[in-house]
Amino acid sequence: MRKEREFVVFTGSLSSMTRKRAQALVTGVGWNVQHAVTKQTTLLVVGYRQTKLTDPLDQSRKKLTALALKCEGQKLQLISEKEFLLKIKESIDQLYQNVI
Repeated sequence: MRKEREFVVFTGSLSSMTRKRAQALVTGVGWNVQHAVTKQTTLLVVGYRQTKLTDPLDQSRKKLTALALKCEGQKLQLISEKEFLLKIKESIDQLYQNVI
């Protein structure tokens, strides 16, 4: 069974890699990179922010847009960097299983 293609947006900084490297992982498993949250977006990877880390009201525009779309019923997941890496690993494992 083939999974639907993911449409991925990043917000905030990633601690384990550059955004360019993360985007390469996304395209490497056959997903799409987006630079803004749209109705097509399925995953928003939420990294950490350098400023105002303690202010819960200080949200990125991408995160606010994603939350609004979720309220409208869009199937969009907000995930952490760690969850993103696990999803990438699962996708790579699935690709490998399809080869052998």
